[in-house]
Amino acid sequence: MKRNFKTVPGYDCKNVPCQHKKKGDHGIHGEEWWYSLVDDEGAMAISLTCFTDRFPDTVPRTPERAAAIKPIDGAVITLHTAFASTEEPLRKCDLLGHCTIYGDSYLIADEIVKEHAVAEHEQSDAFWDAMKEIYDRWGTQALAAAAAAVKDAS
Repeated sequence: MKRNFKTVPGYDCKNVPCQHKKKGDHGIHGEEWWYSLVDDEGAMAISLTCFTDRFPDTVPRTPERAAAIKPIDGAVITLHTAFASTEEPLRKCDLLGHCTIYGDSYLIADEIVKEHAVAEHEQSDAFWDAMKEIYDRWGTQALAAAAAAVKDAS
């Protein structure tokens, strides 16, 4: 399994001119950290998106904001399959080229981050192991669902 990490910069469309392609008041948003595990065959991957308290320098640092936002927060964990594991069609996917989303959870993402994450980019083996455990559980279910769909179609 390949471990990946990507940083997505935060933005400030309140205090400075909006930098998005589609202009508007997008508000403010902290930096996101995207973690993923991709299997060696490129058939399945799991991704975990985390929100952070790292905002652009133009966002005022207030005690209220500091109290309301955690240094790192689990947003969503998602299983991607490069085969039809649901009735949804394959769509463009940064991890597998094309995929369907078999499952996602906000609660599990939050649990993994609370139990295993640190407020730095580099995460422990326990963090990656927790992601792998969800990958294994959901991956088994996705493979079974795909096999059942093939059997039903024949």
